[in-house]
Amino acid sequence: MRELQNKDDFIAEWAKNREEIFCAPNEQEARFVSTIYQVRHFQHGVEKKKILNGGYIADPFIVAKAKVLGRTVVTNEKIKENAAKIPNICKHFEIECLDFEGFMELEGLVF
Repeated sequence: MRELQNKDDFIAEWAKNREEIFCAPNEQEARFVSTIYQVRHFQHGVEKKKILNGGYIADPFIVAKAKVLGRTVVTNEKIKENAAKIPNICKHFEIECLDFEGFMELEGLVF
């Protein structure tokens, strides 16, 4: 929620009006976030600039929630070789990950 609310756009406004859907990670999720960061390569996902400026980092918590609940992650990020992006983390831990178009197709949604 905090990462979304840091921006000034319609998603920030949407998040502000739905605070109740954002919950603190449970113990299993916190442990899995720790597992993600045990992979040295994924430690680079924590941008120094965000840390120094007090920024928020949601990506590992989103992946952990999906892992613990056996769900699929939907993201606009694309897999990128040698990156610490959501799709890369999901692939490494065998968590299903779709882009928005893939989600629409899976759900049979059209517009």
